[in-house]
Amino acid sequence: MKAVILCGGHALRLHGNLDATPKPLITVHGQPILAHIIAHYQRYGVSSFILLVGHHEAAFRAFASSGSVPGADIQVLQTGAETPTGARIAQAAVMLDEDDQVLVTYGDGIADVDIAALCARHRDSGKAVTLTAVQPRLPFGLLELGPRGDVQSFVEKPRMTQRTNGGFFVLNREVLATLGHDTDFEHQTLPELAAQGRLGAYLHDGFWKSLDTYKDYVELDSSPLPFEQGRPDSSA
Repeated sequence: MKAVILCGGHALRLHGNLDATPKPLITVHGQPILAHIIAHYQRYGVSSFILLVGHHEAAFRAFASSGSVPGADIQVLQTGAETPTGARIAQAAVMLDEDDQVLVTYGDGIADVDIAALCARHRDSGKAVTLTAVQPRLPFGLLELGPRGDVQSFVEKPRMTQRTNGGFFVLNREVLATLGHDTDFEHQTLPELAAQGRLGAYLHDGFWKSLDTYKDYVELDSSPLPFEQGRPDSSA
């Protein structure tokens, strides 16, 4: 099974702080985020990767040919600078094997998602797509108020009570054929599948961090990465 990684964004929210380096190639804990993502998939027996790029193609091709992730077969596919995510994923179909499922994720989020459990959940559910549902911590603290408006206590950066899309997906192969040249995967495909009862969720309560701002970068680079401390291998 191959993993498809979306790497086509501008990284505008980090512009000026990290010399406009594309987010997947920003170094945290001594390696590009993309290297951490690929290495994590490798722990579950995934060795082939397709980088879907738009901007900064040369930088991603240099990464793919650098050998910085031993044992990984990394291919780069130029999908167009302004192409929406669904159309990018659709273009990957020509580079995929005959597997019934394909793994898809973003190039700017690190997590210790159990890929084997995610795939098992997808197979058991019978859904067309399974996403990873996470509960990130809020970026600010909350107040607990009494009935008269008095502040009773502070809750420092709690986890969200609801879940959000954590960006690690399993797709049935036939879904790719439904993605048009102007399809937005997050805002069109996923809501449509949810309305049809064909979208499932795998609940992940472990480590998850997405790099969206410079503050996220500082927090991610200073946070311990639990899967770097050694975890048992499994197979997807």
